[in-house]
Amino acid sequence: MATTAESLTAPPARRLRLPASFWFGVTIVALLYFGTHFPIAHYISPQRGLGYALGIIGGSMMLVLLLYPLRKRFRWLAFMGKMQLWFRAHMVLGILGPVLILFHSNFKTGATNSNVALGCMLLVSGSGLFGRYFYTKIHHGLYGNRATLNELRTAAERLQNQATT
Repeated sequence: MATTAESLTAPPARRLRLPASFWFGVTIVALLYFGTHFPIAHYISPQRGLGYALGIIGGSMMLVLLLYPLRKRFRWLAFMGKMQLWFRAHMVLGILGPVLILFHSNFKTGATNSNVALGCMLLVSGSGLFGRYFYTKIHHGLYGNRATLNELRTAAERLQNQATT
């Protein structure tokens, strides 16, 4: 196979590469689908073994994610790492913790106090997901700068023009 000058200067073909957040989301959705459609209660008991461990790990994850607001508030905690890393860990733990708790509970409700705790946990994690969505609409990307009013107006006009055409 002979090489030509053109083939040496041509850039290699780029493959579509999906971000890790996409694969994380797909994995979470697959886990939730699996948990709701298969009889996991036969294998996981909240009182002992794996089910108990999932509850401890999920609850611990949710306690650790509370370190992010502390790191954000107190400058003397800067030795704990960059805010971007803590924010990313906060988001991951805010999704994984409730998922593990759902597996701990076998996606079922029980006593009144556990129902209230489960409902509150799902409400808080759901509000975090909605907040994340709205944040990306106001800022440029996940960690970007705040969008200006003129940029938002331009985007709204563009959408309005697309809707009318």
